[in-house]
Amino acid sequence: MANYIFTAPDGTVYDYEPKTIEAKLARLVEECGEVLAAVGKIQRFGLNSYNPEIPEDERETNLDWLLREIQD
Repeated sequence: MANYIFTAPDGTVYDYEPKTIEAKLARLVEECGEVLAAVGKIQRFGLNSYNPEIPEDERETNLDWLLREIQD
């Protein structure tokens, strides 16, 4: 599961961990949407395709993107 603790440049620590069932469901919907987006790209362009608009040193294949989103 993702880490929802964020430290701002000024040292302020923010905790974005969902606390209520509504917040947890909202997070689930968001994460499912990201997985669906990756699956859609795989269906259209293939597992080993990538977004050519992303700088080369930041690129990942659609399969890698999907796996990252599933782990998130």
